[in-house]
Amino acid sequence: MNVQVTSDDINILIYKYLHESGFNFSPAVFNMEAKVEEAAHRKGIAEKDVETGLLVKIIYKGLFYMDMELHALPDESTIKCSAPIHLIHKHRCITNVSSLTTTVQNTTNEINDGNETNQINENNDNNLNQNNNDKKRKYESSTEEEEIKHLDEEQRSNKEREQKKEKDRARGKDRKKDERVRDRKRIKDKDREAEFELTRNNVNSQPSPSTSNNIIELKGHSKDVFLCAWNPKDTNILATCSLDGTSRIWNITNWQKDHAQPTLIKSFIKNNLSDVCWLDWNPTEANTIAIAYADGFSCIYNSKGALRSNSQVNSVLTIKWSPKGEHLLTVTQDGFSICTDKRGNTVGQYKHETVYDVAWASDDSFAASTKNNILFYTIKQENPIKTLTGHEGPVKCLAYDISKTYLASGSSDYTVKIWKENKKVIHSLNHESAVHALTWSQAMKSTNKKKETGYILATATQDHKVTIWDAENGKKLKEFNDNQAIISSLEFSPNGALLALGSYDQNLLIIDSKSYEPKISYKSESPIYHLHWDALGTKIAFTLANGNVIVMDMK
Repeated sequence: MNVQVTSDDINILIYKYLHESGFNFSPAVFNMEAKVEEAAHRKGIAEKDVETGLLVKIIYKGLFYMDMELHALPDESTIKCSAPIHLIHKHRCITNVSSLTTTVQNTTNEINDGNETNQINENNDNNLNQNNNDKKRKYESSTEEEEIKHLDEEQRSNKEREQKKEKDRARGKDRKKDERVRDRKRIKDKDREAEFELTRNNVNSQPSPSTSNNIIELKGHSKDVFLCAWNPKDTNILATCSLDGTSRIWNITNWQKDHAQPTLIKSFIKNNLSDVCWLDWNPTEANTIAIAYADGFSCIYNSKGALRSNSQVNSVLTIKWSPKGEHLLTVTQDGFSICTDKRGNTVGQYKHETVYDVAWASDDSFAASTKNNILFYTIKQENPIKTLTGHEGPVKCLAYDISKTYLASGSSDYTVKIWKENKKVIHSLNHESAVHALTWSQAMKSTNKKKETGYILATATQDHKVTIWDAENGKKLKEFNDNQAIISSLEFSPNGALLALGSYDQNLLIIDSKSYEPKISYKSESPIYHLHWDALGTKIAFTLANGNVIVMDMK
């Protein structure tokens, strides 16, 4: 038998299983860390080639053969066991000993009866009787041995558990001692450096925020915080959402003064602990925020946490307000999207294949990226009005520049394509790995005729690289390849002067977008999921896997 199984094969099956099970963020994180799509691309495996439910089928077949192996006897017979085969728990056979003993006894009695009436075959019958008695004693002996063996195993397991508890208690004491040492060291480090490092590469740079006033740590979530968003009008208000099933709206000034608790928003369904999977402020109505839950509810709240409206779909991927805030688009992972107005009334519904990202082209039209294509919809038409083709892999990210002239699409086929006016590709930007994130600079450049966008684009790939491009001519301006982990989030400041990079290796790096020199480097206590600049570019917030949120004051 020639069996070949690689870690890439297993990762591909797990990735497929996570998608089929309706997980929202786990597949993305697993894909980034294990480079699943890159491995599939390298092996020539398309998503359609992986059978639905294949991982579960393989596990089930494995358990079936385990059952056969555990109950096979040397004489090619099998043990009749009524105990189930578990994937994790150790198997212990359950057999009906009494019924088997009775069967053997009945056989013995029949043989004895035969001895009384058939003296001719006395010797043969006595031998048969002896053989059956031997089988009976052998079975009863093996049963006793199995019981003794189980008792020995239980005693050994109990002893091992007690030893483990002793080790855990000793390790806990050592850990507490180490934590006290680390805490003392951390306090000293904070006093000395305020957990803030300014990287100077022989250039004149802005002074580092070196006091605790420049770093604000927001604590309250009990699980990973994977998204944050500044209020578009009030740069003192920050919204966050977490795997703990809650969203929080923080007033930064009040938190700094007396740690005033944020507005807590839970699901409007009582005792519903569904994960919050996305949130988005209305761009024109600063007191309106949309929040989506993993169980399919898309809700609109005011900034005080009062529910205004809700709608239900299945397995929400993302929600996004239109540029003027008139419409809210809710996209699911099962090929269905719904558009509502800001009062929650349904405007349109759309069926399509799996969507990875969406971007509003105007207040009444949007683009959706799929496995290989980009679909264009108007909000009142169910079917797409246009399809852009050209990618050879899933299109994972979409973004328009500020003028809506250019659309950038990043794909697992190692390219970013720049589309002009939603019609044709003007540049195909080649990378060495799958592209999973991109962002446009909103900076404006002055010309003799008018002031227009500079069309600067930054892309992040799964080989940990970040590249800055001039999207107008397709020229690569700078590549950063010394990151130790995948860049989870990147964003230009509103004036385009700075580019912020957050990664899973816990590092935040802020780069000067003209000189490409690092301005600020910050090491967090946990992997960074997402970052966001406020509208003035004076503060940046980033979320952590340990449930905390860091706000850095750049003034």
